[in-house]
Amino acid sequence: MITELRLINFGTFACERIPLEPLTLFIGPPGAGKSTIASALQTLGSIITRGLAATFSPELVIFDYFLRNDAPPWEGETPVMGLGLSGRADAVTFDYDIIFHRNADSPSGFRIVYEGLKTKGGQFPCHFSSGQWFPEDFPLPTGGGNGLRALRPPERECFFRFVETAEDQTGEKLRAVMYEDLLKIRSLVRHQETYRLRPDAGRAGCPPYDGSGRQPLLEPDGANLARGIHYLQEDRRDILLHLRQWLVTYSGGDSGFVGIGATARENRVWLSFFEKDQRGENGSVPGMRYSDGGRMMTALSYIACCETGPSLAFFETPEICQPPQKMPLLFSLFETMATRRDAPCQTLIAAYSPCFIDTFRDQPGSVVLLNSGKAVRLTEIEGWEEVLSIYPPGQAWQANVFEWTGENTDAEG
Repeated sequence: MITELRLINFGTFACERIPLEPLTLFIGPPGAGKSTIASALQTLGSIITRGLAATFSPELVIFDYFLRNDAPPWEGETPVMGLGLSGRADAVTFDYDIIFHRNADSPSGFRIVYEGLKTKGGQFPCHFSSGQWFPEDFPLPTGGGNGLRALRPPERECFFRFVETAEDQTGEKLRAVMYEDLLKIRSLVRHQETYRLRPDAGRAGCPPYDGSGRQPLLEPDGANLARGIHYLQEDRRDILLHLRQWLVTYSGGDSGFVGIGATARENRVWLSFFEKDQRGENGSVPGMRYSDGGRMMTALSYIACCETGPSLAFFETPEICQPPQKMPLLFSLFETMATRRDAPCQTLIAAYSPCFIDTFRDQPGSVVLLNSGKAVRLTEIEGWEEVLSIYPPGQAWQANVFEWTGENTDAEG
């Protein structure tokens, strides 16, 4: 689980710490940085697993796209970008930071201004750092470690990539004592997904399940939902029954809904929904009676019920198409996803609906407000308890009761 994300000159954020919980809700006006957080997590995951050069390959132009527009030059050179995170991967707790800028003379295309790694509880507890980062108002948890510069010059790749690929004696020694710990961290940040589910997820047909025994991972827009249901229908009826229970609850229990499956035609599969007719017989429902909201709920239930999935999932506006009375069920589904005993999925949500935000009333510490490149936990805003004793959080946010602009932590009572 990732407990904190640190951003320097990334998107709308100049220097900011963003707290993360097993279940975190991000709220804020358009352009506040909700999607930027998802992009930052994916970018940092790519740096750790693939390296700087592969992440920011010239044809992708990702570095220039995410570099903050008004980022100042660093010591007379090009502006720096920095990303860092803290968290826990199995028994290993860790902090990692990397700050870098473009450098045409470097083999990787970048020069690392600062890099630090601190681990505890694993095979080889360590605290390495190299370079310098001066701002006193934004100290890094990785600062003050043993030097890395002698091991890996700043013109080379990031530490994770260096340990994996170095062919000299130093690289071999580090691999021998650190490989298992680094592998756990890499696995945590690699297995993440950002979902922007389409309201008509699964409405179009898709190629069928191939019978391999491997669970299809849901695509970010949910386009292969029918293939996933086909897999459950063929190989995992137990999970399909669990998913069905979510949909029965969603339908209200009295609509006649009895099941879900996949129908194959001409080398493609489509979702099929079944309910009892007036004679008490099961029949297919064309187009699913509860429309796009039901399809969205099916896609989310598939992620929540399946045993194989991302270790971290970011959902953008998953509440669209859902009526207000379904919001508590949607919250319960996400809570189940984040807290299940086997293979929990850290769940981050960016939402706008006040009705959905209201479902976090009993978990105010899981709500993070974003505005003007700043982030603050709701419980860090002065007077938050008094506000929530009067208003539910969604109503308070919609009416701007908190009056938080990113420049202070005051709330209007």
